[in-house]
Amino acid sequence: MDQIRSKVLNLQNRCRDWVDDPSASVSRSLQQEVQRLEDETQSSKNPKSLEDRVRSVIRLLGQAAQSGAMSHSHADELIDQFKDLIQQLRKI
Repeated sequence: MDQIRSKVLNLQNRCRDWVDDPSASVSRSLQQEVQRLEDETQSSKNPKSLEDRVRSVIRLLGQAAQSGAMSHSHADELIDQFKDLIQQLRKI
């Protein structure tokens, strides 16, 4: 679970760094959802619950790219990494 936690922290930092418009509502929602994921990871929540949270983050990344709050290339890269995280959670 420590490996998952460190990956979530890394992804959380990338989300912060790659947001082009931090004042956009979708950007704030994305940051809140990633923070919830990090909190739930620290409290060792059920992997299925974490997977649901990751899916929510992926949806918000798509919305951020569509709205211009994040570049499509950055959003796509993060989506791929969050999908990898889902695969890791399924192995737990």
